[in-house]
This record gives sequence, structure tokens and C-alpha cells, in this order.
Amino acid sequence: MSTAEPPPVLVHRHRAARAAQLTRSRHSLARSLELVVERTQPGYTSAEIPPRREQVRYAVPEIIAISHRLRTAEPVDARGVAMLRAVLSDDGGPCYIRSHPAALTVRLQEVTRRLRVGTSERSARLVSCVLSAWGKCGMLWHGTNWTSQAGVGGE
Repeated sequence: MSTAEPPPVLVHRHRAARAAQLTRSRHSLARSLELVVERTQPGYTSAEIPPRREQVRYAVPEIIAISHRLRTAEPVDARGVAMLRAVLSDDGGPCYIRSHPAALTVRLQEVTRRLRVGTSERSARLVSCVLSAWGKCGMLWHGTNWTSQAGVGGE
């Protein structure tokens, strides 16, 4: 006996329901991300595993950017949302286990790339490589333009 695939209408409804569920959870996910920062403040006590203060402090710019993105009406890719949930809930990950100070930042940069709708993993890696190469050449990205690092390129 073979199993028939569900009618396209049911598949579409399921996807629409899942998208609505993700949309509803965006604000609570943004709040969870902000709580990670709050839980590293002196005097904060909780029975939960505390996030690694140094790693979270290092990642604050990424945390703010992701939180802001989740609170806007811009569409987000479900893979990025799933990846962020994993980062926040993995008590063995860079948010909770001592590792390199930039480990959480790097992981959240991956989340940021995955949140972009229509950005393939390959093109995200390409952008990352280009940005890395420019940084090694003495160029830094400052929001809207490239600038030379002090002491590099004749400055």
C-alpha cells in the first residue's frame, strides 16, 4: 500500500500556519535574546545556567541587531529562527560554555545571515569571505562605506 501525498491545498495551509506561528514568536524570541544580556548584569540571580558574561558582552552588537530585526515587519527565514532558538537553548553552546570571547558573536553572525530571506548558504559564505578579505587588506566596513584602517594604505 503506498502513501499518497497530501493535497497541495493542505500543504499550503500547513506552511501558512507555520509561518504565522514563527511570526507570532518573533517578539518573544527577541525578548529571550535581550534577557541573555540582562542575565549577565551584576546582581542578577536565577536558578538557570547563566550566560558567559565575556562572550555575551562581546556579542552585544549582534544581539541588538538580531533583536531589532525580529521586531520589524521584515520577513525572516525560518532556518535563521530555528538556528537562533538552538543558540539560546543549547546549554553546551557558546552562550553558556566558556570558549573564545568571539564564539557567540560568530554564531550570531551565522544566525544573521540565515535570517535573510532568499540568501543561500553559498552566497552568505561568499559575502563573509569578501568581507574577511577586505578586513585583511586594511579596509573596514563602517555601516555604509569602506574606509582604510589607520596606518594602512598610506595613512
